Amino acid sequence: MTTASDNLVPEIHSQGTCVTAETSCLAQFLKLPSRSATPFNRSLREEGVTLVEIMIVVVIMALIATAASIAIIPQINKARIGKAESDLGTIRQAAMLYAVQVGGDCPTVQDLADEGTLDSSQDSVDPWGNDYLISCDGDAIQVSSMGPDKQADTEDDIQ
Repeated sequence: MTTASDNLVPEIHSQGTCVTAETSCLAQFLKLPSRSATPFNRSLREEGVTLVEIMIVVVIMALIATAASIAIIPQINKARIGKAESDLGTIRQAAMLYAVQVGGDCPTVQDLADEGTLDSSQDSVDPWGNDYLISCDGDAIQVSSMGPDKQADTEDDIQ
């Protein structure tokens, strides 16, 4: 007695192409292409990423990083100059207070911190790692930074 499901099982061919009811025989029965017949099967290609696709992504990421750095670097320099200008104002006020309270020679940033007229948490160096310079000419107190080029008396000095 045969059932409807028995008709789905492939028969053994006289040519010997399908001798068992395994997957290859079932694929042959259903006329599905086998993996060995098409080694570059579309489903296999979709599982991975090609080297060209990876290179395209790397190039796009490099372009984005370049554009971001072009936009950010000038802003970092502006922020450093702004911080130096702010520090100069604070140190100038502290030096004026020191001159009124203590008098004497022109103070250094360390003198201002030791005396307590300048908060010890205040940076004693500019954003480029140079010491702030304090010069006194009579009652006039000048505080300056050598700026980004780290050389005194150049056009980028901050006063």
